[in-house]
Amino acid sequence: MSPGRRALTRLLPVAGLLALAAVVYGPSLRDAGFVLDDRRLLATHAHHGQLLGEWTHDSIEWALGTPGLVWMPIPMSLLHLVAMVAGREDALPFRLLALGVAVLNALLVHAVARRLEAPRLAAFGAAALALVHPVLLPVTCVPNALNEATVATFGLLGTLGVLTVAAPWAPLVAGLATLGACLSKTTGAAVLVPMMLAARRPAVGLGGAAGVLVFLGLVALVAPSVFGGAGAVPPLERVHAWLAFVGLLFAPPWSQFTHAVGGVEALWGAGLLALLAGAGWRLGWRGAALGAGVWLAVSAPSGLLVVPQMGFLTFRYAVGALLTSLPFFATVAPGRPSVAASALLLLAAALLTPQSATRALSYRDDASVLAADAAIEATPAVEIGRFHELAIHGAPLPAGTVERIWTIYTAEDPALGGPSSRVDLTLLAQVALKEGRLDIAEGAARAGMTRGPPHRRGEAACVLAEVLRRQGRPAEAGCR
Repeated sequence: MSPGRRALTRLLPVAGLLALAAVVYGPSLRDAGFVLDDRRLLATHAHHGQLLGEWTHDSIEWALGTPGLVWMPIPMSLLHLVAMVAGREDALPFRLLALGVAVLNALLVHAVARRLEAPRLAAFGAAALALVHPVLLPVTCVPNALNEATVATFGLLGTLGVLTVAAPWAPLVAGLATLGACLSKTTGAAVLVPMMLAARRPAVGLGGAAGVLVFLGLVALVAPSVFGGAGAVPPLERVHAWLAFVGLLFAPPWSQFTHAVGGVEALWGAGLLALLAGAGWRLGWRGAALGAGVWLAVSAPSGLLVVPQMGFLTFRYAVGALLTSLPFFATVAPGRPSVAASALLLLAAALLTPQSATRALSYRDDASVLAADAAIEATPAVEIGRFHELAIHGAPLPAGTVERIWTIYTAEDPALGGPSSRVDLTLLAQVALKEGRLDIAEGAARAGMTRGPPHRRGEAACVLAEVLRRQGRPAEAGCR
């Protein structure tokens, strides 16, 4: 092949991915605004210009001035640098940074797949899917979710490095990449798995030991906020949510693959079949099992963080696992499996592109993005999640929302939600009090004082005390 043709062959995938990114995300950048936590963490940062604090303090505490339990210095530092250069009034610079990282990740998916000797079409299909998959939308359009994308960046860089450097350097590359992923998000230690499989060198485990230790230390910082309080979810439900990740390779969470077929979730079966068909290993069925292990192991930490009642909002946790695993799905044995894998990846990207381009336009403000998610599957659980997000961020609530959430909570019909539904009772009481619905505020406050998490019961008692004061009724307890 001539040098000119070789250069053209290398540039075509880059040009194609840039054009795809412009088509899907370009229109959404017009009049782009801050969405959800963007306002709290980016637009109104408590310590603007004090970049070092991102490394010496908890990220949420540094941004909000209130206690938090999440440390993600790398993505928060990148966002802080943008703010120092362009200010915090306009969301566009932050959105451009998030889009730039998304494009970089797609290019890395392509590079890793080609290094794993994936066919050109399969590698491009995997990279295209890394740009247009629906779980990428919250990460690319909501800049404060950059941590999900940078986990993938370090995982892909580490995998590419392990495939490139001499064997003695592989543990160092793997360890540094794992550390970088952990400094993006606490689940970053999982990126070690594809590095180990890519290298096929047991020595990589030596570098991974450091990453695992860092991971355990960081988990100790966030475990109370992730697994405790109002967001606590039974372990079996978390495992179920993790298994639901398996089908995310080719299907968005709201596709037909998520619905039960014959009592069994087709999502699990479809995902497992896709894993076996596109296993990134050339060792027959043994390799297929290892390929399946990549996705299962890498997705586990993120999958366990998915809160079922807020699935649309928390499925973005799959991004790091999804992108670091995609190159393996593009790498199969030559012949018919290669053709099938290429066709499957390209078809998935083609089918998802118009859907994602349309939904990207909804990321204008809090109400628009949550309304788009709720329209996909308007279940009580999604309604509850939408209420939580809007209320937490102080966004306007659609008329009748408070009454609807109270109806869901008090319903006896299990299909509607019922008392077992995870409504933040204290939050509902506070919003109802603000809207003057004293009856709902009293009921939610009383329920929150007995059924809510212990650390929120004092707030519920204060709401009840205010309701009784407004009604001229005697106080039943003090408010602290």
